[in-house]
Amino acid sequence: MWQQCETLGPCLGEEPIQRCAELVLVLKAQGRLVKKLLEHPKVPRYDAFRITGRNAKSGALVGLTQWQRSAETYLFVPTTGEWTECEWAHGRCGVGLAA
Repeated sequence: MWQQCETLGPCLGEEPIQRCAELVLVLKAQGRLVKKLLEHPKVPRYDAFRITGRNAKSGALVGLTQWQRSAETYLFVPTTGEWTECEWAHGRCGVGLAA
């Protein structure tokens, strides 16, 4: 079951996103950032994380990326790529985190 990540908090950014291509770039960048943060030895161990992009007004899911620890390397690897609804999301807390 996915839960909000206590280590990083519920909201990673508030990027105003106008186009699908921008959402993909934000999901990729946030995925790489969270990967580095959660792989730090002093951070509690998580087996996977999911980053969601939501429409700030409606809360509707408009983007998603999911990462899981590799059984061989114990490092996070993307498991879904970046999924987008291809609708624009704008405003506060456009990108959130669950682990």
